[in-house]
Amino acid sequence: MSKTISIHSFLRGVGKSHIVANVASVLAAQGKRVAVLDMNIYAPTLNLLFGLGSLDVKNSLTDYLFGRCTLDSAAYDITSSLGAKQKGKLYVVPAEGRSGESALLLRKGFTVEQLGEGAHQLARALNLDVLLIDNGAGVNQETMISIAIADSLGVVLRLDKKDYQGTSLVLEIAKELSVPHASLIVNQAPSDYDLSEVKTKVIKAYHSDVAAVLPYSSELATLASDALFVVKYPNHALTKLFKQVGEKLM
Repeated sequence: MSKTISIHSFLRGVGKSHIVANVASVLAAQGKRVAVLDMNIYAPTLNLLFGLGSLDVKNSLTDYLFGRCTLDSAAYDITSSLGAKQKGKLYVVPAEGRSGESALLLRKGFTVEQLGEGAHQLARALNLDVLLIDNGAGVNQETMISIAIADSLGVVLRLDKKDYQGTSLVLEIAKELSVPHASLIVNQAPSDYDLSEVKTKVIKAYHSDVAAVLPYSSELATLASDALFVVKYPNHALTKLFKQVGEKLM
């Protein structure tokens, strides 16, 4: 049975999409059939992270929500981006294929039922083990719909006071929507911090599970969006933490 995992952050720029891309990649490398749905409608980034150019996109999430296609026809097999031959599969559903339609979609809106039906159809058509949803930042109708259909929620935050109240709000929304499981993912913790101590403090502050505390990585910062970190550095300590995040959210 497929599992739907929604990844969210209250603030922009906390590294959420990089986490989604790398966690999806390690799950696929472990032999799972994985699809990533880009719900970051305002500023989609997964195309770039997975090396899928705009010219390669014929159908997208936007096309599905406008009723032009099924969601599986907007899924692109990008398993080759993992490098060596893999036992699993990795697909991405890009947010937008046609310029300027994101704003129109956001005005039009969509429903929990519409997204949920598409997610179930996608899982059946591709025989998925897991569907990962990369949400836009903040709290709005689109992200609440995505959280509502999730079996598991990962909330990405940095150790920044501006993020504290917003992260608490997201966890409260998840509780109200009866999401079965929610975990925090602390990203870009200063390298001189005691990560186990950070984890203990975050658990105490939010009364929530912590999937992992990810330290700042100069290798990841240097790599930017040129390649997937877990493919470039398969034996790196951060890659092991991405695997830990995947295990926790599954």
